Amino acid sequence: MAFFGPRVDRYLRVLVSIGFLAALLLTARAEAAAPFSPSWFGVNGTPGTTGSPPGILSAYQRAQEANLQWVRIFFPWWQIEASNGVFNWDTAQTGPTDWCACGGCPSIAQKIQAARAAGRSIVGVLTETPTWLGGGANHNNPPPAGYFERFAREAALRFANDVAVWELWNEPNLPEHWSGSAMQYRNLILIPGRNAIKAAVPSAKVAAPAVNNPSTTTLNNFLGVSGGNFAVPIDIVSTHHYGSVTNVINQGNAVGAWCDPKPGCLDWWITEFGFASTGCCGACAQGAISGAPGDDLVTIIRRCELNANPNEWLWCGKAMIFNLHDRTNLNGSCTNPGGIGCDLGLLKADGTIRKKICKVEFYTTGTYLTPGCP
Repeated sequence: MAFFGPRVDRYLRVLVSIGFLAALLLTARAEAAAPFSPSWFGVNGTPGTTGSPPGILSAYQRAQEANLQWVRIFFPWWQIEASNGVFNWDTAQTGPTDWCACGGCPSIAQKIQAARAAGRSIVGVLTETPTWLGGGANHNNPPPAGYFERFAREAALRFANDVAVWELWNEPNLPEHWSGSAMQYRNLILIPGRNAIKAAVPSAKVAAPAVNNPSTTTLNNFLGVSGGNFAVPIDIVSTHHYGSVTNVINQGNAVGAWCDPKPGCLDWWITEFGFASTGCCGACAQGAISGAPGDDLVTIIRRCELNANPNEWLWCGKAMIFNLHDRTNLNGSCTNPGGIGCDLGLLKADGTIRKKICKVEFYTTGTYLTPGCP
């Protein structure tokens, strides 16, 4: 029951959670918490190791100029633990080559270092079952019990000072990312993953279930909702939303209404949303500064900006744009990008800017810092 209204109730729940966490930390082993930016803005994307401007850090500098303080980074389990019990953080890539812009994918360690050097706070996404555990060609099959728990614990310990939020899987409501049931997700990923992370690094926050365009039934199933609480306590409910601006707003209103009265829903983040720039792929997506001006992105992020516009906060606590850059083709080429998402970027695949990063930057900072804007 809401005694003070749903928004105030949520703040009270957050304050109680913070107080409990502070008390817990007094008795836990000493640790340095990872940076946790109060900013409401973030971005997805894996910059390539080359490009114009060159390097991973330059792409994160563009994000810094646009005041996109959060970066969401994939930790592909199948690459990191390619064999049983051997964790490879320094050479494992951060995603498929075609999502890594020009020059191929950096390693997990390279990307973490670049994000920290650019002052970004980090959401780490633990996802994709290893081949040796029966993950299959798409690494989407449920793993045997116990293995994800170990992986989550190792990741949390390895990056305790770097990753502020751990997100448990990516879009498990889509069969290409998770071939199992919602119950299997809860029992094999959500519950053991959350418990392992909290035991290893109590200050770390946990987000889930990162479902795509979810109905409230989907959220109930993947989080195991009962009496307003979840199968296991989490810090952040995370969702992804795509389609038209109207579709994203309508879905957001529905998720916000679902979240507000639930004691278990302390916070809600949109960890992916985005809109196409040009409506085409290939060479036509690679012209001079082009594409949608970014009003669609601003329409969504302004609804999540609590401090600056409290009367406009209809739902989420943070919004993370997909994607930092356009998609390349499957061999990492910058000259002829293709495939779904080839023109979702704030930057083109070679690192040069699109108009919409200028629009986002002006909204978040009130000025233009990125070379080439406006």
